[in-house]
Amino acid sequence: MKRAALALLLLAATSLRAQEASPIDVKAPFPLFASCKKGDWEALLMRIRPCGEMTRIAKHVFIFVVAEVTSDSVTLAVESLPEKRVVPLVFKRNEAPLVGKLLTLKAERASSVTTVDEKKQIGDRTFDCKKLSFTSEHTVLKGTSDRVLTSSWSIWFSSEVNGPGIVAIDDFDEATGGGGIWRDEDGQGSSELVGFGPSEGLTWGALPGKVALTPEEVPPTRTPLPTDPYADPKVGDWQSCLHVVTSTDPRHGTKRFVTTVRVTEATAESITCELETRGVDGTGTSTFKRPRAEKVTLEQYGGLGPGELRDVKVEDATLVLGGKTFASKKVTYVTRKMWEAQTQLKERYGAKTIHTLWLSSAVPGRGMVAMVSTSRLMGSASGKVIDTTSKAEVVGYGREGKLDWGKRAAEVDISGK
Repeated sequence: MKRAALALLLLAATSLRAQEASPIDVKAPFPLFASCKKGDWEALLMRIRPCGEMTRIAKHVFIFVVAEVTSDSVTLAVESLPEKRVVPLVFKRNEAPLVGKLLTLKAERASSVTTVDEKKQIGDRTFDCKKLSFTSEHTVLKGTSDRVLTSSWSIWFSSEVNGPGIVAIDDFDEATGGGGIWRDEDGQGSSELVGFGPSEGLTWGALPGKVALTPEEVPPTRTPLPTDPYADPKVGDWQSCLHVVTSTDPRHGTKRFVTTVRVTEATAESITCELETRGVDGTGTSTFKRPRAEKVTLEQYGGLGPGELRDVKVEDATLVLGGKTFASKKVTYVTRKMWEAQTQLKERYGAKTIHTLWLSSAVPGRGMVAMVSTSRLMGSASGKVIDTTSKAEVVGYGREGKLDWGKRAAEVDISGK
């Protein structure tokens, strides 16, 4: 991931945004080095979860050592492990330092800056902290549509800790825009205090060399649906939905097609469904199977991989379609996907999609009343962003092969005329 979860990743890899001090005027909540002594140190363990590597969490350790102290300045040596690279940073001793300089963060704009008193527990110790939160923006590349990296930061500082007094850092980075070749700036990072102490001593925690840096596997997420879309299925239960997809890319235009889900087998152990898709170019079918012993998750329902789903909200709602009112569960969520183009340069593309899904157990087949998804594709070779909107609405359904409401798929106009 060529960005800086702690922004200090310039120590571990070439960074697109961390090559000079930050111009943003965001200061630490107090003078961090007023009482420090030469040799004071602290170490942070950083876990990085880039959007392009959702199944693994990479680890780095950053060691902050006070290398020199004068009456008015402090030199901080920052070392990264496993890279064993050191970067020196100089600060005014009795002034609150700029956070951008401390974290070697490159950003042109900052907003939503707040500081609150908050306790933060790390391991067996609770620290009295000042929590600094802000949002930063950095224009990574200029182009037809500038690619902007927006980062949300939360940093906990404590005077109980030697060195710069960082107890923990959380950040979430998201790139938007075009700008040509996509680079993997998206992701999220978290850092926690490993240990700290005076010169050649340990006050709390562990020595940084004792920390295991083996990457962690990301456990699969399971977000239960608010209603069971396959409740009490009978063979022959079905529903049809009309899909309309529009795009700002003139090569794609508007596409209309109908999908039909039919229950073909229902046993005590599982449900088997056939999915038929009818478009202007013909009809295709596939099948899928769901075990009945476990509840269906949003990840399964939407075909989502590890870490692609966030910001889930559920509420009761009613939706009127074709003169019929559906009492529904409205589910909104955000997905973020990345993939590599099949080119020699291995260009990376990303898409952020905001979904709104209406579900009802009263609708047989798959329980879907409607769905609206708005997506933005970034990193296109043209440097432009591509916006796509996909709308799906139930147009008919029935139980055991019968028509209970609406139309059958063959009766739905997909010509768009």
